[in-house]
Amino acid sequence: MSLVRPTFLALAALALLFTASQPAPAQVEEPEFARPADPATPVTGTRVDDMTPQMRTAYIRGIQEELAAHDYHPGPADGIMGPMTRDAIRHYQRDAGLEVHGVATKELLDHLKFALPKVYASPPPELDQVVLEAQIHLQEMGYYRGPVDGQIGLDTREAARAFRHDAGLSVSGVVDEDLIERLSEPQPAPGQTEFPESADVMDEVSPEPMPPGEGSTIIGSGDRSP
Repeated sequence: MSLVRPTFLALAALALLFTASQPAPAQVEEPEFARPADPATPVTGTRVDDMTPQMRTAYIRGIQEELAAHDYHPGPADGIMGPMTRDAIRHYQRDAGLEVHGVATKELLDHLKFALPKVYASPPPELDQVVLEAQIHLQEMGYYRGPVDGQIGLDTREAARAFRHDAGLSVSGVVDEDLIERLSEPQPAPGQTEFPESADVMDEVSPEPMPPGEGSTIIGSGDRSP
C-alpha cells in the first residue's frame, strides 16, 4: 500500500510537467464578416430583426437585390441574412460613409434605393441612351418614378413589365429598341372608348324621306267634310 501511493503521485507529477511543456493552441481569429452582428450593437434605424418573419425576409431580399445592383455581391437574393450579405452590407456602408455595423435596417434599403449619387463597388456603368429614353417615356406615362439616369435597375425593369402587360404584349423586363418603338406609338387617352366601325357607318347613313301617300295620310284643307 505504501508503494502504490508514491508511484501514483509520481505519475501525476509527470503528467502535469508534460502538459505544461506543450505550446498553447493557436487562436484563429474569425473573419469579421463571418461574425454575426451583436444584438447589443447600437444601430440607428429600424432593425429588420425586430420585424415579423415575412417583413424581415422581404427587407433582406430587397437589400440583397439592391446590393447586387450596386456590384457588392451579397450572394443569392433568398431573404436569408448570411455572411456574404453581412459582408456586402459592411462594404457598402464603408463606401457610402455610413456607420459600419453590417446590420440590415429599413434605412439601409432606403439609402440603397434613393440616395444620390449612387454608390457602386466598381465604377458606375456608362449611360445607356436606350434605357434613358425608355425611362423618360415610362415616367411620362406614369409607369416609372425612379431617377432618369440611363442605368437599368429593378424599378426600370418593373416599369417595362407593367407597360407590356397593359399593352397586351409578351411580359418581360427587357429594355431595348422594340420597347422604345412600342412606347413611341400613340396611346389612347385614359377612359377613351373606341366604338366599332358598324356604329360609325350607321351614323353616316340618314333615312330617306318617304314619298307622300306611302305609309301615311296627309289631310289637306279641301279634304275636310262640311
